[in-house]
Amino acid sequence: MVKFSLIVISFLLLIAIALFCARRYMKRIIFPLLILFIGNALFLYAKFAVGDSFLSLIYYLPATALVVIAIIWFIIFLIAEIRKDYNKNLVLAIFSFFAITALILIISPLNKEDKYNLYRKDYLDVSNAIFQSYDEGKISVTDQFHSPPYSRMDMEKIESLYSDNVIKKMKKLNKYAGVYSYILADQDVIYFSFGAVFQSISGIAITRNGRELSTNDELSTRFFDGATRYEYVEDHVYYFYDGL
Repeated sequence: MVKFSLIVISFLLLIAIALFCARRYMKRIIFPLLILFIGNALFLYAKFAVGDSFLSLIYYLPATALVVIAIIWFIIFLIAEIRKDYNKNLVLAIFSFFAITALILIISPLNKEDKYNLYRKDYLDVSNAIFQSYDEGKISVTDQFHSPPYSRMDMEKIESLYSDNVIKKMKKLNKYAGVYSYILADQDVIYFSFGAVFQSISGIAITRNGRELSTNDELSTRFFDGATRYEYVEDHVYYFYDGL
């Protein structure tokens, strides 16, 4: 939390310095500045808001193009201005804009475990609803549901089983945490699957009733390629992956 706060303070300070130093040139650099800010915004959105890694890559492509265009534009403008009249404020402003972009690029994106911590309550509420529907005899072990809004394939059954509040949380997990399907792997285990990427699949497994998971568990051979591995996250919660 302290590290994140320092990054935010540094980010805001760099923006303030850059805008203050560039105030005299704002009309002349407004277009490359807007392009740079849009590119930076796309990078931030892909790193912290998009749940799916492939979709994040799609955002990275135009973001990279916009940032490169803006940097080239700024460099050309800077060279032209220096030849006419060197101004240290202009140089400081442009390099501050570059520093803002560099800071955004080096910040690590949220991984799946980070997103679990962010949406922990939603994970637990959805898992409780799925376990309850099993206890009431409405679903069976191995039943699988595609998450809305990613897919409406199982929407009719989902709407018959779960409240609007639970469905809303499912949509939230799909959009922001990258959950594509829910599998009742065992009477005490639910897989929140992130889907398959390059012959690999991963997700979050939530258990109950003291159920613990390990590579030696018979459940590890039941789904996917039959070689599921588990990493402990917290009590009753594991990160699982299978494939290459």
